[in-house]
Amino acid sequence: TVYMFYIGPTASDKDLEIKDVLGKPMKAFDVFVQAIRYIKDHMTSNVTNKGLSTINPDKDIHWLLTVPAIWNDLSKRFMREAAVEVD
Repeated sequence: TVYMFYIGPTASDKDLEIKDVLGKPMKAFDVFVQAIRYIKDHMTSNVTNKGLSTINPDKDIHWLLTVPAIWNDLSKRFMREAAVEVD
């Protein structure tokens, strides 16, 4: 399966809206921030719950988010800004 992400010329615009499955408009930036935050929180809680007390998630984990090379620069910047917002 190939997933592609395309945002038009206003990719860095945090007011860009997408629609959910019911057609309700939502800010795309907020959706991506929450998705990235969920992944980060889930991983952090797994580290904590597994008894890895020597690891401090805030200091010892360096996060890396990859995007497909085929994405244009605006799409990459949009994702980068969403990831920075989580931190």
